[in-house]
Amino acid sequence: MNRRALLASAGVTSASFAGCFDNVRSTRRLEYEECTSMIIPMDNVPEEVEKEVTTALEDGSYETDGDLYLTDIMDPESSYLKYSAPEYGTYGGRYYQPVIKASNGTTRLRIEEAIPTAGRSIPLGNLSGTDIFVSVHITFEPYSETFDSEVLIDDDFEVSAEQDATLVEEPKYGFYSAEIEYHSEKKIVEEEWEVHESVSPTLYIVDEFGEKEPFVETSPASIRYCEWDESGELLY
Repeated sequence: MNRRALLASAGVTSASFAGCFDNVRSTRRLEYEECTSMIIPMDNVPEEVEKEVTTALEDGSYETDGDLYLTDIMDPESSYLKYSAPEYGTYGGRYYQPVIKASNGTTRLRIEEAIPTAGRSIPLGNLSGTDIFVSVHITFEPYSETFDSEVLIDDDFEVSAEQDATLVEEPKYGFYSAEIEYHSEKKIVEEEWEVHESVSPTLYIVDEFGEKEPFVETSPASIRYCEWDESGELLY
């Protein structure tokens, strides 16, 4: 082979390798940075994750012989995916958690509807300066019709002055309504509130400034949900 032919051959070979490298770069799996927030809106997840989750919801499961993109963006044990819709109000929605099982080289993803719980209890506080004996009835109404309403509390409480009694240890996301009967006055008062990711669990207080009326004290939280850029990095 003469020098001209050798150079021509080398040129073709170099071009072929260059094409292969370009193809490897273009097909390399994109890795996403993990979001540490407990709630991740489905409107914000990358397209690859949306495909996995939508398939799992529609077909019952999603299977792959590789790695799930879903486990890149979240911890399945401690995070929830959230679907929002007008019928759920400003803050409500349907919440889902992944169930992942691997067997014989195949990873299977299922998506189960769930209800997140807040990390702070709901106490009944007595600020009246005197001891109070009350009967409390609290009902929980979930955002999703998948779950039933529950009577969480139907009990009597004696709350000493300037003390608290715990009503709900780990309140779930949803709506709450309460009836409180003051035994000393044969009086029943009502109150409603909501628990979600943007508001810390409500603090239920009885007898503010000597008034025999309960009220709900909320602690709004500034929430910035996770989003990803084209390189897979979080935007904040």
